[in-house]
Amino acid sequence: MTTNVQLSRKQKVRNLYNEKGPEYAWVLSRKLGIKDNSTRSWLSQWRRADGTPKGTVARVVAKAKPAPKVKAKAAKKANGKSEKVAAVSA
Repeated sequence: MTTNVQLSRKQKVRNLYNEKGPEYAWVLSRKLGIKDNSTRSWLSQWRRADGTPKGTVARVVAKAKPAPKVKAKAAKKANGKSEKVAAVSA
């Protein structure tokens, strides 16, 4: 029998943590508008409660995709002088 129970945001994150792991729980908490420090605290509490050693679970860090590296190359102008031109490496 299923009931239509409204879960708290923390319960939703905890359920996903149990099902898929800390990475998915972190993403859901960001979508639900939970602050990073709260999520970090919950994940560490749940990890300790599970008895998982600290080094076995990768730390979840919310980082944006890193910007591509920019290398400066010297390019010759038409008059012979050089200027720095930014080239994006993939």
